[in-house]
Amino acid sequence: MVECGLDSEARRSACLQSTDFTNPPKIAASSKNLVGSGYSFHSIQLPRNQFRPVIIFALKTWLRAQRNLWRDSHLSRQMHTRWPGLDAKEPISWNIDDPNAINFGSPVFIGPFSEIVVTKKGGQSNIVGRLHIGSRTCIGAGSNIRAAGGPITIGDDCLIAQHVSLVASNHTIETGRIYHELAWDDKRFGISIGNNVWIGAGVTVLPGCTIGDNSVVGAGSVVTKSIPDGTVWAGVPARQIRIIS
Repeated sequence: MVECGLDSEARRSACLQSTDFTNPPKIAASSKNLVGSGYSFHSIQLPRNQFRPVIIFALKTWLRAQRNLWRDSHLSRQMHTRWPGLDAKEPISWNIDDPNAINFGSPVFIGPFSEIVVTKKGGQSNIVGRLHIGSRTCIGAGSNIRAAGGPITIGDDCLIAQHVSLVASNHTIETGRIYHELAWDDKRFGISIGNNVWIGAGVTVLPGCTIGDNSVVGAGSVVTKSIPDGTVWAGVPARQIRIIS
């Protein structure tokens, strides 16, 4: 047998001349060559039905994704029809049980890959979820706005950067209980954001917080308490940095 290498033109020519392309080697009948070192991937023969569960799973996943895309696209068209000033860049995930619980100013921009959740009749809370976004407000891509178990109000001329999370309600905590089965907190809920507020990328605003007019929240902050007008806050948890003069 001629040794095939790439270091010599003569060896390559001899290799090609000695290879019978009309009668290729047979593929091994089992995958035992996987054990040990030096096995060849091309020598593996898998049972015919081994790929069937993978193909079925992939097909179901694809169909589920197509269904969700169609649903979200349909909801986006409804939103654009109802609020012509809404500029929502698909794909956007809409989870809304009552369109009457939403109000948009004009114009309003929502970036792609955002998730908008508005639950007016939540199973774990008796507090109505509502969403209001004022005129000339921009919501960055990948933002997560969850008006479930409480209302979220965003004023006019606000700049909400990418990947901001606004959470209107949280689960309560009890010893020995499964947290996601507990009701939402009915004592601390809702978020109110004033006019001309700038919230940096990656900020999380927790339930019960109010952000005053003309305030700024630095990127990556976690807002756990209310912010007065005309101030700059940043950090985890967010604290006042300075007053805007």
